[in-house]
Amino acid sequence: SSLSGVNQGGWAWGADAPDFDHDGAADLVWTNGWRLVPQHFDDPTFVCVNHGTGAFKATNAIETGVTHDQDGRGLLTFDADNDGDRDLVIFSTDVPTIFYRNEIAGPDTNWLAVTLDTSADPTLAPDGVGARVDVTIGAQTQSRWINASPNYLSQSELSAHFGVAGVTQIDELVVHWSNGERTTLHDVAANQRLHIAASRSCYPDISPMDECLPGQGDGAVTLGDFSCYLSEWSIGSEFADITSTSQCDINSGGDGVDLSDFSCFLSQWALGCP
Repeated sequence: SSLSGVNQGGWAWGADAPDFDHDGAADLVWTNGWRLVPQHFDDPTFVCVNHGTGAFKATNAIETGVTHDQDGRGLLTFDADNDGDRDLVIFSTDVPTIFYRNEIAGPDTNWLAVTLDTSADPTLAPDGVGARVDVTIGAQTQSRWINASPNYLSQSELSAHFGVAGVTQIDELVVHWSNGERTTLHDVAANQRLHIAASRSCYPDISPMDECLPGQGDGAVTLGDFSCYLSEWSIGSEFADITSTSQCDINSGGDGVDLSDFSCFLSQWALGCP
């Protein structure tokens, strides 16, 4: 942290890492204060700008307009006015909530926001929680995770937000869903809120009905699929190793074939396909 310039953070509470200035590098913001410790009484909220070099520069209230110093606790960022940038809300102890509007503008402040819809697949968490979104421009890739409750007493907007500076088109966008599936888009226009829906994958359709050919489904979930998986599972084949923990997370195998694999397949088979 000392090499990055963020080792003196006060008595930190809520924090987030949005790209406030849309230069393609995630900045840092966190709120502070602990009135029982004199040196941290009403510490200011910190905004540290990332210039893309791996080091951050702490900015003062005059530079950013963030003048908060009221014993902060929760903090979140979201696009309140739907203009593409992340605004800021800070919750403090015994004082009103404060809202800061981000008014960044200019030719090099392009952006992309991605929201995810998982309603078609009951095996995925709501709003795409657990997914990672990558955007690639030339040789550079930015990544954002959709996380739930990653903050102290607060939750930022459930979207993947990217600053892309002067770029008007993203070469490639990839959604890595939490079940191992991927959605890939090319030549995506900047300056938009993009809504991507997950399609229900039909994992239990693993084999034609008349013979066991793992991985070659025929478009229907039948007893043939169940029988095929059971035979693969009984001999401990690599194909049957579909989970890495006791949780049912398809395509995360690697810990050997056990009852959790069978239970996971059975639950997927019972769901069938849309």
